Amino acid sequence: MKTKRLMFVAIASAMIGMVFQAGAAEKNTAPAPSAKPTVQSNYSHSWKGYPESAKTPAEAKLLVEREIPKTVRPNEYYTYIIKVTNQSYFKTDNVSIMEKMPDGFVLQNAVPEPQRRGNDLKWDLGVMVPDQREIITVTGKVTKTGRFQHTGSARVNFNLDDMLTIMEVTEPLLQIRQRGQVPENVIVGEVFPVSLSVDNIGSATVREAKLEHAFPANMTTKDGASKISIPLGDVILGQSKNIDLQLKAVKTGVYDNKFVVAAKDGVSASASIKTFVRQPDLKLSVDAPRMRFVGNFIDYKLKVSNIGDGSAKDMHAQLQVPDGTVFVSANEGGQLDKSNNTVSWHMKSLEPKETKELDMQVKAQQIKRVRAIARASAFAANPRQVTVDTSIEGIAALLLQVNDINDPVPVGETETYVIKITNQGSLPATNIRISCDLEESMEFKSSTGPTNALVSGSEVAATANVS
Repeated sequence: MKTKRLMFVAIASAMIGMVFQAGAAEKNTAPAPSAKPTVQSNYSHSWKGYPESAKTPAEAKLLVEREIPKTVRPNEYYTYIIKVTNQSYFKTDNVSIMEKMPDGFVLQNAVPEPQRRGNDLKWDLGVMVPDQREIITVTGKVTKTGRFQHTGSARVNFNLDDMLTIMEVTEPLLQIRQRGQVPENVIVGEVFPVSLSVDNIGSATVREAKLEHAFPANMTTKDGASKISIPLGDVILGQSKNIDLQLKAVKTGVYDNKFVVAAKDGVSASASIKTFVRQPDLKLSVDAPRMRFVGNFIDYKLKVSNIGDGSAKDMHAQLQVPDGTVFVSANEGGQLDKSNNTVSWHMKSLEPKETKELDMQVKAQQIKRVRAIARASAFAANPRQVTVDTSIEGIAALLLQVNDINDPVPVGETETYVIKITNQGSLPATNIRISCDLEESMEFKSSTGPTNALVSGSEVAATANVS
């Protein structure tokens, strides 16, 4: 709290001899003086009188009083009063009042009109009869805070000592400041806090303070208001009042909010808060083989990048397991949702220029063209979707097994050979031709099977289809 006091000093002096002579001549002609002066409640009062031995204003023969406002504010006009009263029973001669204006005091007017020389003012009151009172009013203003001395004197026919009146000059001052920090990485559409503190740093109460503010285009409160009006009431000395706001912006950019608090008597304060609003931007790609055979593994590689300038919060990536395949595994904690046959990855955030690589493996089970759909999304980012196709093809894979029944076989007896053909592939094998060459010591007798064998010399052959 800053308190400033304004000091006024008045000096009265006179020639004592003439006063005594006047008193002897007219002692019994004046009425009794009043015992106690009347002073307005918001004014300070001081007095000085003759003789110096007077303990109260009522005991003074010549009473000089000063009434000055207790407090004033810079550049606010005020009036102070000088009263001169003859409380004796005799005349006083050649009464004059002189006043010296201090630096920083601007005179508006004085009644009655004084003689003026520079900063000096003078009123010649002349002869004052018993019980006569003269009132002088001085109106002006001070242009700054601090301690001010008004020096004056009253001249009659005797001396009066200095008298001192204290006037306090007070000024209400406001300060508005940011309390705490605005998040550095504010995202489009994200609600973020702005906290303000309104402080009275002056020396007088701030009356009827209010915060009124219109937000820049594309920025509102959490509830969508583009303007706010918050009454704060009176802010007493040393008091702080807090304002907590929840804001959001619907577009990227730099937003400069100048918050202004205004009160009575032209008191105001402002604070500017700059907010950077950013937005993430996702880039998604998927890599997969163009062709695989039934029974092969298919490896999918997703690459998710944030190419924006804001954090991609609550980032999700998904990859659908294609029909005709079965899920095998996924990295980075990817989980299979059996209800929609989709693998999902979740990350708290993906920062600008950061890339995440995600893998999924499936096994091909059917001959068909399969399509995998990949998706990526995050708060305030446009969702992305990519598709990739893989052709699953089949192949015939033959296994030939030959077993002899009699081994060894005596000369002249029959040997039987069992030939077994198995298709281990995924496609039927057609027009299979099986042939064998007989040794000179052997001759063909017969064959059984899906087709009849044909004999040509030492060669025995047969054809068949195997699914």
